[in-house]
Amino acid sequence: MPAHAKYWVWPVVIAGALGLYGVVTSSGVAPQLAAYVAVIAGAVAVTALEFVLPYRPAWRPARAEVESDFAYMVLVQGVLPVLLAFTVVAALSRYLTEAGIALTHFWPHHWPVPFQAVTMLLIADLLRY
Repeated sequence: MPAHAKYWVWPVVIAGALGLYGVVTSSGVAPQLAAYVAVIAGAVAVTALEFVLPYRPAWRPARAEVESDFAYMVLVQGVLPVLLAFTVVAALSRYLTEAGIALTHFWPHHWPVPFQAVTMLLIADLLRY
């Protein structure tokens, strides 16, 4: 890798992903889908750059390694959390309905939005572990 590339590669990839997100959302695509598009484009760019301009030539990944990393990202980071979330929510909803417990006031809607966001992130991260 050229010595100066280590200073501009990551900022360019991040700026490109953010720019792509802006372009995709401004064209009317839902922000959630636009975020996936930007993340996937950034991951493809980083992977391609690892082949073309590895930080050290010995670090150039083998094709099989990239394929296994891709499979891991798709299955473990993408599909599995969604399946687990649906399964847990469906099971919990059924259990609570059968027990006669209503969760209409479960979430603290009266809290300020930043506190709700932090609470949601903590719960989501806790459930991932």
